[in-house]
Formats: sequence, structure tokens, C-alpha cells
Amino acid sequence: MDSCERIRIWHGLNVVQKSYPYIPTSIYTKDGSSLSPEDALLWASLGFNVVRLGVMWAGAVPTKRGEVNITYLSSLAALSQLLYDKQGIYTFLDAHQDGFSEWFCDDGAPVWAAKEYSVGATAAFPEPLARPINSTTSCSTLSNIPWSELYLTYAVGKAFQTLYASPQGQKDFGDFWGEVVKSFRGNTGVLGWELLNEPWAGDVLSDPLRILPGVADATILQPFYMNVTKALRAAEASVGAPSRIIFSEPVTWDNFFPVGFSELPGGAGSRGLSYHYYSLPDIVGYALQVASRAKDASRLAGGGILSEFDVGLQSPVNSPYSVLDMRGTMDAVDSVKHSWIGWAAESIWLGNATLYLPNIRELARPYPRAIAGTNASFSFTVEKDSMRQGFFTLSYDLDAGISLGPTEIFVSTGLWWSKADISVSCSPKGSLLWEWEWVDGQVILPGDLNNATSVLPLPFAHAFLRATPAPGIYGRVSITVSAS
Repeated sequence: MDSCERIRIWHGLNVVQKSYPYIPTSIYTKDGSSLSPEDALLWASLGFNVVRLGVMWAGAVPTKRGEVNITYLSSLAALSQLLYDKQGIYTFLDAHQDGFSEWFCDDGAPVWAAKEYSVGATAAFPEPLARPINSTTSCSTLSNIPWSELYLTYAVGKAFQTLYASPQGQKDFGDFWGEVVKSFRGNTGVLGWELLNEPWAGDVLSDPLRILPGVADATILQPFYMNVTKALRAAEASVGAPSRIIFSEPVTWDNFFPVGFSELPGGAGSRGLSYHYYSLPDIVGYALQVASRAKDASRLAGGGILSEFDVGLQSPVNSPYSVLDMRGTMDAVDSVKHSWIGWAAESIWLGNATLYLPNIRELARPYPRAIAGTNASFSFTVEKDSMRQGFFTLSYDLDAGISLGPTEIFVSTGLWWSKADISVSCSPKGSLLWEWEWVDGQVILPGDLNNATSVLPLPFAHAFLRATPAPGIYGRVSITVSAS
């Protein structure tokens, strides 16, 4: 909830710079690799109010234990504050990794940690998939091996197991998060901390049962998250920083099985479950995947957020994932009243400063940014694959005698409905009073949204509908926005 005790819904994109210098540029690149004032303006016009920003352990503690790159962390914090100051965009900090470390040809942990943690592995990296890398070979020789398969090497499994289960690994990672917290202590717009992106199940070669859904969550990840959270909370307290929401992510292949967590760290009101959906490895489809994670979040009394899903549409991993699949994924998230953050910012660009309009149109769907009451349901229905047909409906419960800020709904008037076409109604009739804030910008309607269109570096036209209850009204109310 926000300071007015309104329920907040978050939409946005990932921005993760996985290699040196581990931070996006603040100069507008028109390709998704930057986080600049111009990017913030574009994002806000699409309704985005959050960025999942990668904070890389390799960037924060690059050379050896205890030597912190304060410049890197303070630069990330300044970038986060810029987004909030310019357009009110919050930051969701993500300790990102893929394959543990660049030492293992991917990203995440610093080289010194990867080397130390993998000591004692049954065989050198990348066995058993290929011969060990030595002075005459390099990561380029592994180009024929999909990056995800590198998790199944002795060295990577040993490194993860050391991180999770050893006192030194837990302390190192807790210290890393402590330094992040201290650097962001003065930032206003921080939504929360996601402890670890797409965690692997540890050393599955020595204990194959860890690969089963829920097993690693319960036996390895939950204790690890709890210990890291203690260090993170201690760091918040030491600098007088507010206790942010802590998000925990299970292994990526739980699918329709319940996650193995019996509790989430963070404390009441400050704990969240983050999860991902891709057609691989989540073979059950978006509806079942999202519904399963919603049950988990409810059981664990935490907020839920889909912190990655494919918005690239060109990915061979997710072929034949389409614009309609992306719409279906967001429909599923709406149905469980969760938030979403798409992967990734570069996926809305086609190159040469060209935005992929069918893609961003789907992302710019109407939604309630703030709900002044108890959220009952919301949905956006496209009656036909047409820019002017469809409607958005929000139902929520008003509590008698409680005065809150307005309910706020984002509507794109550049990509969905023109200003002249919009119609608003409420139920019961006369129960809500509303006003519009219109923001000028590009209007693509009635342009051809089936083709990529190069656009000027200006925002898209959009609007905010703010609704308050009429005097004496409480109970269930609904508001519908559509094209007249």
C-alpha cells in the first residue's frame, strides 16, 4: 500500500546490464539499453511505473571480499532517483544472475567468489558437458552449448551450494545486500529488493532430488533467504532506512506444483513472492502458471509479482509465442490481481530508433495504478483485435468512514482509445465522481499498428482517470472505461 493506504499495481520492464560496467547508460540510446529522462518520459506515457533494475554483485564487489565499489552503487542509486524524480517511476532492485558468474561464461557473482566457491568441485568447469576451459580455450568455445545447460556442470553446482549453505557464502551475499541498502538509503522510490534472480537448485549432481519441484525451495533457498534477510534488515536499521518489501523467487521450474516455501522473509506487509513465466521451462502455459503462483502468494501472505515474462516476441526459446500470448499472460496476471514486469526494455525496440508498436500497444493496456479500497477484480477485455473495441472494468470495496486518496486508472489515448471516444460509467449509478488528467503526446490512432513504426522521441498521449466515492457511499463499486 502507499502512504494513502491505497493498493498499488505495478507495470514496467526489466533493465539489466549483465556485463561491465553493469549499469545502463543515462544517455538516451533509443534501443532499450539506457535509463535516461527520455526513457522515463516514454515509459510513463505507456503506463509504466516501475523498473526492475539489475544490481550486479560483480559490479558491487568486483575484485575481492570487502572491497566495495561505492561509485557503482551510488551511480545506480542516482539513476533510480532520477527515474522517480522525473516521472514517479519506482525501482525494484534485482540481484541478477544467470549461470552464477561470468567466470562460468554467464553473469552474476564476481570472479573471485566463483573461483573460491567452486573449489572442490568433482571436476573443472565445464565438465561433464565439455572439456575444462584452460589457457588455450575460452567461453567462446562453448557457443554450441545453450547457456542454461551450464547449470549442469560440477563447478556451477558447487558454487551455488557453497553460496546457499556455507556460513561464508551467506555472509558474503548478506554483506553485498547490506552495501546495496546503504547506498539506496536516501532513495524515495524504491519498491523492494529481489534477493536472487532465477535461483538454481544447488549441487544437483551430488543430490539429484534437489531438481524436483519444491525440494530446493524448502531445503536450500528458504534458509538462505532468511539468513540474507537478517543481514539486509540489519543494514537498513543501521542507516535508518525504511524496511522495503523483500521478494523471494523459487526455482523456475515449479510450474503448477506449489513452491516449496513454508514462509517468506521480510515480515508482515513487507514480503513478496516473485516468479517468472516463459513457455520454456514453464510448459504448463501462462494461465496455470500464474494461477499456481497466486495460490502460493496467498498461502504465504505475501504480495505477488510476475517479475519476468517474454515481451520480445522474437525469441527462439518462446516461438511461437505471439502478441496474443503476451496479452493472455497479462490477462492471467490481472485475474489474480498481481503486478507484472516484462523482459526486457530492449524488447520494445526493433533497432534504428524504431519502436515495435503492436508490442508496446499491448503493454500500454489500461490498469488501476492505485485502488482506494479493497481490490475485488479488474480486467481489460479486447472484444476484437481492434484498436477501438474493448473495455476496462475495476470493482473494489469502499470502507465506510475511511478517507483515502483517489482511485487512479491509466488509459493510453495514443495507442488504444482517442480522447474523444472514451466513455465512463459506474455501478451503482452515481456512486463515484471522477475527473480526467489528459497528457498530450503522439497519437498513433488510427495508424497501422500491425507494422513497426518509427516514432519521434516524444511521449504517447495518455490520461489518468481519478475516481472518488460520492458522499455516503461505501460497499462494492465498479467503474468501466470503454470506447463510446
